[in-house]
Amino acid sequence: MMEIFTIGGGEYIVNVFNAVSAWTGGGGFRSLLRVVMVMGLIYTLLVVAFSLNWRAWFNWFLGATLMYGAL
Repeated sequence: MMEIFTIGGGEYIVNVFNAVSAWTGGGGFRSLLRVVMVMGLIYTLLVVAFSLNWRAWFNWFLGATLMYGAL
């Protein structure tokens, strides 16, 4: 059990932790991770399309692969 001390906004943090607990407890963590990865891919494709920076796509791919492989 962890204790987190805040000065104001404690109710907001409790709600955030409850949401994270609901996602990870019910097996929805993988689906959440997939949604975040797709959103990251869309963002990266937009960056590549408008700035022609191919390295941004490579950085996203490498980071997403390492993150997914670690879990």
